[in-house]
Parts: sequence; structure tokens; C-alpha cells
Amino acid sequence: ISLVSDEYDVIQIMSSSGQTSDPDHPDPSTMQIRDSLRQDASNALVVFDPRWIGLGLRVICCSETTDVKEVLLSSGYAQTEAETYRKWRTWHGIAEGAECTNMIPLEMNVEKLRGVSFNKGCYTGQELTARTHNKGMVRKRLLPVRMSATLPTTSSDNANTTEEFLLPKWLDDISESSTDISKDKIEFVNTDERSKSPGKIVAAHMSKDSSAGYGLAMIRLEEHVGVQDRFLRPGHLSANGMNVWVSHLPFWWTQ
Repeated sequence: ISLVSDEYDVIQIMSSSGQTSDPDHPDPSTMQIRDSLRQDASNALVVFDPRWIGLGLRVICCSETTDVKEVLLSSGYAQTEAETYRKWRTWHGIAEGAECTNMIPLEMNVEKLRGVSFNKGCYTGQELTARTHNKGMVRKRLLPVRMSATLPTTSSDNANTTEEFLLPKWLDDISESSTDISKDKIEFVNTDERSKSPGKIVAAHMSKDSSAGYGLAMIRLEEHVGVQDRFLRPGHLSANGMNVWVSHLPFWWTQ
């Protein structure tokens, strides 16, 4: 195995608005730029992200090539900024990198994101993953969460609707320079004083005034995500003085 990170670039491309408007189908303009790249940037590999089509395009190309940049420039596109991509994937409950430590694949919802096969092997952890899946005993799941110093006052702040697919305006106040709260400093505080913690924060990104935030959390499903509600309501949990709740389930979540 050779390290070739200096020879190749991986480019993330979403729609010209920075996000697609349909959770199940690619943006038509993104399909057009995919076709243009495949035609005019012959040395580039261009595919929709295999985990979920809402994550847009991934382009692998030689670092020195100019074909990709020329196609993007002529089409009015640009590489999606890292911060925009982070907000998008986090809002939709998808972890990457260091966020994935100390979890088994099913807890990270990898099987829902086309990352696990139950028909082939062998791979590290296959036996545990297959046994957990076959017994239906995934007790914890990674879910997107919201955090706020005050409880929301409108039902729209606590809805699992198609509007939750698009990034909310208040996320504009949370930038890469905002204070990030590490998983080592925050744990859920169970407000009803049960002995078992309902979960923990995996990644949290707060506004500059620390009044609101969003992130990812590992949640115990059987106790804290009810069969009827399917997601936590505001006021149920808190973390480090902040109200914490699961405002929506990811749109790629199939069951």
C-alpha cells in the first residue's frame, strides 16, 4: 500500500446552492455537472457519494490536472467548502473520521448507508456485526441532535418534516471558528434521574454566543427513542446546561 495523497485530490461537489433540495433524488444541475466532468475531464473518477445521494458528487483526480477546475468554472460550479459539507452531513446524521471511534458499524448506521454487506466476508468485526444485525440488538444509534440554551417555542422547531431536510438559517451563525465542545467534556444528563445515561455527545458545534448548536450523539434507542415518537422531544435531556434533543431522523433512515 502506497500513500498517494500528494498525487491525487478528492473533491466534494454539491449543487450550486450548496445543498440539494430533494432527499431521494440528485439535483438535476448536479447530474449535469457529473456528465460534463465525465466527458471533459477524462482522467477524473466522478461518482455520486455511494453512502447517500444527498451528499453529492465525489471526484478523484490528479493533483496537477486542470481539467476538473476548468469544467467547474465554465459551469458556474466550485468545489464545496469543507465547512459547508460538514454542516450538511452532520445535520443529516453522518459521521466521519475521529467521530467514528469506539463504535461498531451498526451503531454508526453504516448498514443504512451501504457500508456493510451481510452476504460476504471476511472483514474485521464481521462476526460481531452479523450477529448484532441478525438478532436485532442494536441498542444505540448515532443521531443528529440540536442544542439550545432555551427550549423552542414553536412546533416547527420540533418537527420531522421535509423542511428539516434543508439546512436551517440559524446554522449560518455557526462557523468553523465557533467553539467546538468535545465528546470528552459533554455527556447527557438524564433529567428523570434514571440510573442509565441515555447516551453521549459525539460531536458538537456551537454558535459564537453558545446559545445554540448542533451535532451528533449516540442515543440508547429502546429507552429514549419511543416506537411512536421515533425521536426525542425538547426538554427531555440536557448536557452541560444545554437542552438537547433529536429534532429529526435522517432522510436516508429506512426503518
